[in-house]
Amino acid sequence: QSFTNSGTIKADNTLAIQGKQIDNAFGALQSGGLMSLKTENNIDLTSANVKAGSLQLDAGKDLILDTATKTNTRVSRDGATSVVTTLGPTAKLDVAGNASIVTGGNFQQNAGNLSVGGNLGMNVGGNWDLGAAQTGEHKIVQRANGVSNTDINKVAGSSVTVGGQSNVVVGGDLTAKGAQIDLGQGGTLAAKGNVTLGAA
Repeated sequence: QSFTNSGTIKADNTLAIQGKQIDNAFGALQSGGLMSLKTENNIDLTSANVKAGSLQLDAGKDLILDTATKTNTRVSRDGATSVVTTLGPTAKLDVAGNASIVTGGNFQQNAGNLSVGGNLGMNVGGNWDLGAAQTGEHKIVQRANGVSNTDINKVAGSSVTVGGQSNVVVGGDLTAKGAQIDLGQGGTLAAKGNVTLGAA
């Protein structure tokens, strides 16, 4: 069975969800105690708000923690075309205590926030991509003497904050662009592939 939620599911104590895949895009999951998410396939937390006392997450394939973007095109009376991209709700995975995250595939995090108060144990089978989302406006005005193009862009990065110790193993590449990574009490961050840390 697949599990789909875009509303709110709240448990004062333990919340356990098991299925072929978990689609919790734009949904909220909350547990006072342990939250256990286990799937054979993907766990999609696009623009989701997940708050757990402690976390055991096991995705057979990919874990997706992306903040969604929305693009609207407007044409004004004078014929100017404006394409505006805005961010949806920020994807948040917030664990008060310890967190264990295991993925068979990739951990894709674009403009998403991962926050762990305790220790983080993470084993990513594929790549861990910490990316950014671009928002802004692209305006095209047709004038008698040519075309005017204006771009106003902003970039929203991802963040990883761990209060305790971190033990992170990535089977593939670790790529972080414009990400904030704060490992409170240090630990190990090892990738079998390439590690690329850059500005957005």
